Amino acid sequence: MDARHAVIALIVIGAALAAYGFFSSSSGGFDESRWYSFEEGMEIAKKNNKKVLVFVTLPACVWCERMKQETFSDGEVMERLEARYVPVLVDASIDPAVSKIAPLFGGDISTPAFIIYSPDGEPLDGWVGYVTKDEFMRRVEI
Repeated sequence: MDARHAVIALIVIGAALAAYGFFSSSSGGFDESRWYSFEEGMEIAKKNNKKVLVFVTLPACVWCERMKQETFSDGEVMERLEARYVPVLVDASIDPAVSKIAPLFGGDISTPAFIIYSPDGEPLDGWVGYVTKDEFMRRVEI
């Protein structure tokens, strides 16, 4: 195979892989734009009388990434979640809202962590750790 054929083969393979990724992904990946900041989420919850689900993450958290890819990248999960809750994403490494959340866990937060708040901002439930998509949906009743 000469260099010209090798380049053409690479282009064809690259296009095929790109098309496969584009068409085979039913979830579309984790969409951070569907999540609110802590302050914005609390305002929206109060205005719309909805509970808030806070998802606390860290960039190097393998289990957080797994939750994003296996649970929150699922369109059905997000539609059902958004129908019942205001989803809030908190990066514990940079978000000052973590100072409001940490006391609920005794001062330290392991990730992933989840907190459910009432529309008035009262903590109702919370847990730490990875759960499967089905366990998550049962836990938040969606």
